[in-house]
Amino acid sequence: MYQPTIIDIRAVKVEDSIYQAVMDGIQKDPRTLPILILYGTEGLQHWDRHSHAPEYYPRHEELHILREQAHKMADSIADNSAIVDLGSGSLDKLNILLDALEEQKKNVTYYALDLSRAELESTLRTLPTERWQHVQCAALHGTFEDGLAWIKKDAKETGRPHCALFLGSTIGNFSRDNAANFLRSMAEATCTTDDQSSVLVSIDSCKLPTKVLRAYTSDGVVPFALAGLQYASTIIQDANSDAKGHVTEVFQSEDWYYLSEYNPVMGRHEASYTPRDRDIQLGAPLDHITVRKGEKIRFAYSHKYNSSEREELFDKAGVLPVQVWADPTCDLGKTSPFPPSDMWHELIFVDALVVKPFISSSLHRRRKFELFVWLES
Repeated sequence: MYQPTIIDIRAVKVEDSIYQAVMDGIQKDPRTLPILILYGTEGLQHWDRHSHAPEYYPRHEELHILREQAHKMADSIADNSAIVDLGSGSLDKLNILLDALEEQKKNVTYYALDLSRAELESTLRTLPTERWQHVQCAALHGTFEDGLAWIKKDAKETGRPHCALFLGSTIGNFSRDNAANFLRSMAEATCTTDDQSSVLVSIDSCKLPTKVLRAYTSDGVVPFALAGLQYASTIIQDANSDAKGHVTEVFQSEDWYYLSEYNPVMGRHEASYTPRDRDIQLGAPLDHITVRKGEKIRFAYSHKYNSSEREELFDKAGVLPVQVWADPTCDLGKTSPFPPSDMWHELIFVDALVVKPFISSSLHRRRKFELFVWLES
């Protein structure tokens, strides 16, 4: 049986950072929980079911464009590249791109990155490595930030080009300012040491409330969300169990509803927990906190980007779009410089101008920065 190589690149234990984020966020006004609570092993298994639901359009649209354009995407990835998939998930979509790279006989190494080692072990075993001679596979156990730090280090040590993948519209989970900062960080980590390096990012621009809400209330989403509460409880229990091993469950999942809302002012989907039918006193060590009936604890949001918001995002990140791969059959919107159609699904190829003062005066310092954008207006 294929035994994947998994490299532990964690700067700190993920559970430690989640613990602190939970303790801080739950005491804020308004209360929040970090999105990382969703990505325990059980949560990822529920996510796989949810993301395969027919109503969950982001995955299906991404699969469509990958099937249509994988060879063109593979053209843009340099031979001998290290491909780092930030937040790799189930990997079924990546088979399409890796097959295209194999057909082009490009010698690349694909690194799946995830928070869960168990999930990495499981998903990497599903890759059809027996049919690849040129594509090698491994995994990185860590956070997005750990992954960017590893890319920087590996680029200095090996000199090989890198391609960072950030698919699944995950960039929408950041605030708009933080999304720009992360795009810039990816460009700086990946594209500043080698002219052949690149980044591939997907951005969701669907702003149809009914379609968004159907996607985020489809099959599997409730157990996915409630698994996050269980994971948060487990992390807190592990950090606060007494000498006798006694633990208190901070969040009882049966006490909570999953609340799905579209915020048209902010242009984003918002996911929250709210008490089912009464005020809820949390378990120790948060037993001094009572969450009132009707109160929300937001744990995730997904920003959607129209054309002007994308331009602002790119400007803040210091990147410029220079090439687009589009499929007009997708039920998604579009971006300039194409005609004003509302039915496009696009892959944008941009130059990363990592140091913005050089945008007008040093164009020769540009680096390739690919941006995979799915859109609906």
